[in-house]
Amino acid sequence: MIKKVCAVILSASLCLSMAACSSSKKEPVEEATTEAVFVDDSLGEEVYKEFSDMLTQIYESNPGSAGSSDRVSAAVNSLIDFSMNYGEGSTNRVFEGLTSRWMEENAEKYGDSFEETMIEEMDAIVELAAETQEGIDTDVAFLNVINGIYNALGGEVEGEADEGEEEIANPMTEVTQQELVERTGIDLPAPEGATDVTYFVVDTDEYTIAQMDFILDGQPYELRAAATGMTELDPAKTGEDEMDLIGFDFDAGDISGLYYEWTSAGTDLVADRSGLYRIADKDGVGYIAWLDVAPGILYNLSMTSNASHEALLETAEKVFVPVQG
Repeated sequence: MIKKVCAVILSASLCLSMAACSSSKKEPVEEATTEAVFVDDSLGEEVYKEFSDMLTQIYESNPGSAGSSDRVSAAVNSLIDFSMNYGEGSTNRVFEGLTSRWMEENAEKYGDSFEETMIEEMDAIVELAAETQEGIDTDVAFLNVINGIYNALGGEVEGEADEGEEEIANPMTEVTQQELVERTGIDLPAPEGATDVTYFVVDTDEYTIAQMDFILDGQPYELRAAATGMTELDPAKTGEDEMDLIGFDFDAGDISGLYYEWTSAGTDLVADRSGLYRIADKDGVGYIAWLDVAPGILYNLSMTSNASHEALLETAEKVFVPVQG
């Protein structure tokens, strides 16, 4: 049960700007081990260092104590920033593995029973994050991170709720391919040669999203699809200027789950379906979205490293299987 903390801690320093946050996606792994987590050597240790620093901030924040406001503020900001940067598209097993590594490395420093103290600090920081940032307690990225941490600590995010208090539920569920079809009505067959194929159902306020994570030719991808009811996707109507395309907003919503400062964008066709791509060049992240008009299904293929228009388009052509042939 997430504990309430003194309102006095909620100072102006806790106010966060979501504009400064971005969301990035990492592939899920089969085992919650350190070796399985760091499948990308160029990002692994850097991500772990950030994650480790965040957990240390949380453990040492000591909410409610005299003079703890700055420490609490830093811990809340770190938890939300990390979740927005790395939580989306990962399973909580990834963050369970990261937490287990941090616990092993710090057991001697903090003592054998520090898990109980860490759970108490997590309860307080998670509660403050939820009160500070509206809607964060139902965000997929945030829930993936905190569920993983609690799993490793032996604690729980969910529990017996106080009267009138809603329990936190993770809207992202790992499923089989058959369960994916049963729950979303959408089948996402893996392309030839794909490995590490994993399926998820993501429940949002707008849609139930079908998701497939896979690796093709050594490159991780994520494919999403949702029955949006859209009948047209024509970003070109926003104007010919590339900046218009970078800022284009889907009428029925964006299912990518990516929030970056896009540096290039354009339109293209995926199997004769109208599409839009965006790239954040400095981050190597990008996606291509296209609409299958007849069934009203919006597709989104994303890359979290080495993204390019050419790679996205080529892979989109391989993974797209029109519902009506």
